[in-house]
Amino acid sequence: MDLLDRDFLQPKKLLEIRWVASKQVAIRAIIRDCNGLFLDIGEAVTLVAEGGPLKARLTNLYNFITSTQFLLTLHFLQAHITELSRLAAKF
Repeated sequence: MDLLDRDFLQPKKLLEIRWVASKQVAIRAIIRDCNGLFLDIGEAVTLVAEGGPLKARLTNLYNFITSTQFLLTLHFLQAHITELSRLAAKF
């Protein structure tokens, strides 16, 4: 068999698979632990001194992650991340 006729692994495809797998794990972890995140960040908001920049940033983060849009986006990504990755690789 000629060396040029062999199928070789394509590094680009391997990296895409690894990227998709790591993102799927991250999204699943956020969805699984979202109640704990809500509680921890909400508690941090109440403990931080009033009027400071950290209080404003934590409040914005808490409002963002507890929004319906954020949670719906996470579930959408979890369901469709493989297909989205394939589309992104083509464009």
